[in-house]
Amino acid sequence: MPTPDAGLFGPGSITWRVNREQALLLGGGRALLLQLAHPLVAAGVADHSDFRSDPLKRLRRTLDATLAIIFGTTDEARRSAEGIRAVHARVRGTLRTQTGGLAAGTPYQAEDPALLAWVNATLFETSISTYELLFGRLTDDELARYYAESGTVARLLGVPDDGLPPAFEAWRAWWDSELAGDRVAVSEDGRELAEAVLTPHLRFVPRPAFAPLSLFTVGLLPAAVRDAYGYRWTIAHEAAFRAEARALSMTVRRLPSAVRFFPQARRAERRIAAQAAA
Repeated sequence: MPTPDAGLFGPGSITWRVNREQALLLGGGRALLLQLAHPLVAAGVADHSDFRSDPLKRLRRTLDATLAIIFGTTDEARRSAEGIRAVHARVRGTLRTQTGGLAAGTPYQAEDPALLAWVNATLFETSISTYELLFGRLTDDELARYYAESGTVARLLGVPDDGLPPAFEAWRAWWDSELAGDRVAVSEDGRELAEAVLTPHLRFVPRPAFAPLSLFTVGLLPAAVRDAYGYRWTIAHEAAFRAEARALSMTVRRLPSAVRFFPQARRAERRIAAQAAA
């Protein structure tokens, strides 16, 4: 009997448990804003994409690729990663204006291990923040396992071994130091692109309709990044954000699995069950 191809992780992993939740989409805007808070990432997105006219397109591409890597077969995961790396190979240029500790003219390329590590970290940390807010805290052991598993994706996308802290606690210290450092600074490109994230121009959708999601996105941001963007955040904002999060948590926990979990996750479970029964 052939061994079922569970892909890179499988149903016993923390990665499957966390990333099967469709509610993680609510953190998508937050991940994008964190990425754009790095001036070189913002420059690459501004120079090499149609983000301003269709900011959700990047989120959809990232989501589709991530779900293929996590829930696809081993071959599907590797093909998806190869596609991402092929796109990254074409993204290079220079920073137009001095931002934070980076001078105008600083070169960037999407294959830079430091930039890859930053983007990967924003997705990983946002998954944790969104999951814990809506579904409850992960234990220290679960966080350690989730971090170890996340390294598989990071390496597949080109982050070298020495670009990854050895364990979750070391990674958390690195993350905090990045947020406090001068490499995370919002450029003019970053601020403009962030506005497209919070209030995208969609036909037949009035801009005020995005207010609840914008509140959730800004509320999820680390305070330092929120301040760097210049977003006003008061006690009233915080109270509204917490009330929204509680309502969302109660709602998503009660959803049936056919709605709550990503289709890719449910297909992966059916694939493994069918292979095991064959």
